Amino acid sequence: MGMSVTMWRLSDVEFSRGLDYIERRFQAAQQEEHWGDASSFSAFCEVGEVWDLINLAICGERIPTQGVESLVILGGDTLGEVGEPSGVITALTRQEVTQVSRFLDGIDIPSRITACEQIENLPDFVISEVHQRLRDIQSHYALATQEGQFVVTRVYGP
Repeated sequence: MGMSVTMWRLSDVEFSRGLDYIERRFQAAQQEEHWGDASSFSAFCEVGEVWDLINLAICGERIPTQGVESLVILGGDTLGEVGEPSGVITALTRQEVTQVSRFLDGIDIPSRITACEQIENLPDFVISEVHQRLRDIQSHYALATQEGQFVVTRVYGP
């Protein structure tokens, strides 16, 4: 298994509970089969193993290091290294969440995906997954901005 990414939008109260609480919630989310609106995990967004392809579609780099593009998937301040498999949790402030949301709102997903040579030659099911995950991420950040929430990201190591 390669590196995988999951995001969670959370309130001030949840964020203030600290790294151990956040990691336990990520662990619980990984055990849950359905993250729909009726579940207690509806604030989670699974990016999965296509995180690098999403970055390619957004900005042409697998791991961007500058600009708002660098915040979308792996950005933010590191809260700490965690768990099994070994990984890291990062956090975006409300201001950064708003910046990312505005940036993503201006993206035309289909044209970004077709313009990326590394993606356009992949099987259709992979392209479809990248498209869907990017739409999910757009929605995730839009909701976090509306609700004034933080976004934390859990990166699961290989």
